[in-house]
Amino acid sequence: MPANPPYDLIAACAFGLEAIVKRELAALGIEATIGESGRVHFQGDFTTIAKANLWLRCADRVLIRIAEFPAADFDALFETTKAIQWGDWIPVDGEFPVTGRSVKSTLTSVPACQRAVKRAVVDALQRDHATEDLPETGAQVKVDIAILKDVATLTLDTTGRSLHRRGYRTDISSAPLKETLAAAMVSLSYWRRDRPLLDPFCGSGTIPIEAAMMGRNMAPGQHRNFAFEDWADVSPEILYGLRGEALQGVLDPLPQRLLGSDIDPRILRAARDNAERAGVTADVHFEPGDVRDVQSKRRFGCLITNPPYGMRLGRDWEIEELYASIPQVLRHLPTWSFYFLTAFGQFENAFGRKADRRRKLYNGRIECTYYQFQGPKPVASTPVATETEIATETAPAEPNVADSNSAKPIAAEPKQAKPEPTATPVSTPPKPDASAEAEQAAPSETPAAESASPASPVTTPPITATPESNAPAPGSPWAKAAASNAKADNAKVDSDSPSPADASPKVAAPPAVDDSVNTPKTADSNRASTSDNTPSERESQPAPAPQPKYIHAVGEAAFGALTDKAAHQAELFATRLKKRAKHLRRWPTKRGITCFRLYERDVPEIPLVVDRYENHLHLSEFERPHDRDPAQHANWLDLMARTAGEALDVPKQNVYLKKRIRQRGKTQHQKVDETEQRIPVKEGGLTFLVNLADYVDTGLFLDHRVTRSMVREVAAGKNFLNLFSYTGSFTSYAASGGAASTTSVDLSANYSQWAQENLQANNLDGPQHQFVTMDIGEFIRRHKPGEVYDLVVCDPPTFSNSKRTDQDWNVQTDAIPLLLDVLKLVKPGGIIFFSTNFRRFKMDADALAATEVHEISTQTVPEDFRNRRIHRCWRIVK
Repeated sequence: MPANPPYDLIAACAFGLEAIVKRELAALGIEATIGESGRVHFQGDFTTIAKANLWLRCADRVLIRIAEFPAADFDALFETTKAIQWGDWIPVDGEFPVTGRSVKSTLTSVPACQRAVKRAVVDALQRDHATEDLPETGAQVKVDIAILKDVATLTLDTTGRSLHRRGYRTDISSAPLKETLAAAMVSLSYWRRDRPLLDPFCGSGTIPIEAAMMGRNMAPGQHRNFAFEDWADVSPEILYGLRGEALQGVLDPLPQRLLGSDIDPRILRAARDNAERAGVTADVHFEPGDVRDVQSKRRFGCLITNPPYGMRLGRDWEIEELYASIPQVLRHLPTWSFYFLTAFGQFENAFGRKADRRRKLYNGRIECTYYQFQGPKPVASTPVATETEIATETAPAEPNVADSNSAKPIAAEPKQAKPEPTATPVSTPPKPDASAEAEQAAPSETPAAESASPASPVTTPPITATPESNAPAPGSPWAKAAASNAKADNAKVDSDSPSPADASPKVAAPPAVDDSVNTPKTADSNRASTSDNTPSERESQPAPAPQPKYIHAVGEAAFGALTDKAAHQAELFATRLKKRAKHLRRWPTKRGITCFRLYERDVPEIPLVVDRYENHLHLSEFERPHDRDPAQHANWLDLMARTAGEALDVPKQNVYLKKRIRQRGKTQHQKVDETEQRIPVKEGGLTFLVNLADYVDTGLFLDHRVTRSMVREVAAGKNFLNLFSYTGSFTSYAASGGAASTTSVDLSANYSQWAQENLQANNLDGPQHQFVTMDIGEFIRRHKPGEVYDLVVCDPPTFSNSKRTDQDWNVQTDAIPLLLDVLKLVKPGGIIFFSTNFRRFKMDADALAATEVHEISTQTVPEDFRNRRIHRCWRIVK
């Protein structure tokens, strides 16, 4: 090897990671500059080469630059390469394969360039070694020719296999993430060794494993070999000594285990094996799980993940649905920060908000974006002692005057003189409970490789945590770069934040307590403090216990942070609910009902409907444009539900919230839960079972309360037919009114069973009450001809596309033909109550063979409904 170091060195890396690699080199005490894309230049000897190969986490290779020269044609390339003293680098038996690339250059044929360089190096070696025989049986010295814009760069590869091959990952998933990129993702985050980390798409566990290795200061190249180790004249002691130092610098296991989860439990076996080979089994935990089920009670964590892109895994619509569900999970982690690497172009649209930062990175050949959503900063402070505590701690001990011969002096009670006011911090944390959980001291909120802090965080009320118990272990190579990083980042980093690379984060000291201010000032106490306490006595007094530090969240949550406008809306909502509840306080009792409507979009910006069922609340949201992102809107709904419960003194567990979305195309209302929990409610002297949790509708349409009473009034001795019977509330009313028989028809077997249970709850069941599970049209077609029924209720849906029928139902086009068929089964003078929620329904009275067709909508809408057009209803007499 040439005896004239330092050599020109290059750390090759993926596009977008140059600044991170430069910082890694600075942490090793190596000055570097960023050159062209994917190249970081520095200088050094073979100790520097060994150190870079051993410690660089985000670089792919360490190269020695041999020469750089113009090469617009093959003659220039060949002759300049041949002129180099290759014999100083490659021994006579050295193996020297040639790799190459050409970008935006005249010499476009890479194989031709490789052959030209190979011939030139052969000629040079024959010249330098004075031999014609080059067996290439010795150590490998890989030569690389890179031509960019007609400028050729010749380098030697000191690394061998790429640096991302740490040696621990032999089991990989179907969409692997390079270790170097995983380490870069962690470096660009706010994660530190004393903070939680979660990867819900962990696959083979690369991100948690790399983070654990970083947190424990484990050299990434500790368990692999490098190409330069086999080169002549390179002392093996260099790398041997560096490996020993690296092994001694490994820190204790992390204070808390890092978490990785994946929906495929089989790949987790590979992740556990990888963690064992990496030596971080005690620091990581893998478990099967869906990202939609992610939750954590830990604070100030980082979720760092590489979700599926929709390119190699899954289909785009599936990925979009998956991404749209993630903010609903992240809003429950208000102090966390979140980082996603993906190539999915509609990522931010699916999330419903823009990322705080974006960074273009490459996962192999796939162009990706690293989306960063930054949570609040953890800030440490010390609780301020009360005036009594300060006086007690600072008052000197006085002898007992009444018994001066006592061998055990008794401390005098502190005098009650009022201490003078002291300066207090801007934000004073509340005094913690004894049962508060322990938290680590607040780390810096500046990523190690990217120091810009979140723009203009909004201060939120302090969140009390518990005293710090663990101090980070000292001494990684990155600690050496703390000062230089702090200077470089000074333009971007908040002046109150400690250096991001500092292994022992600094916490602002609490305000000093001035004894002269806080100690009661009397002549006796002054004399006691100056004269009675000798130096030896003062030294023997126990030192005050160190004040514990508490962690507070300062700034907005990354997902779901609400503005002051939401709080104002909650106040309006509570005021309106209380006013309505007061107005209706006696009305339900007089009418014998326990379920009624309290609120119906009374305040336009709060488009909710609130119904009360006994001591339960059922809230429904109707779609309306707003300026909240999905996570904010979910938190807004939770706030409104909580406000309703508090305003009406309803327990939290008895408040149910549903989202009513307008159905389009082939969509249908889906079941929202599986509790099968039904509660009894009272109406008109009858009992009905309602389910507030599982369905968008509860099982009892409150807007038909008056119509049901009308049916009961005329039901005595009648044969009653209930079409689209749902849960049979009309049937129960007709039976209680003395109907001779009832027939209830619905396509849903579940609803038919529910209707029977409602009859049983009122002791009205019997053989005269029939339940038919069938499509309404099919029932009419199969019915025996003849006038059978005296009273009919037909309350169809506006639209239905049930999978159990061949045709869709549209009330405007299908209602009149249905009524014509129903009239054939009705006796002369029989009554049909027809109702629909379609406000623009046009009744064609002339098409019906009826003596009377009257709209009675104004009479059937209950008085507790603000919306007087909640439904439309007709009374049809044959």
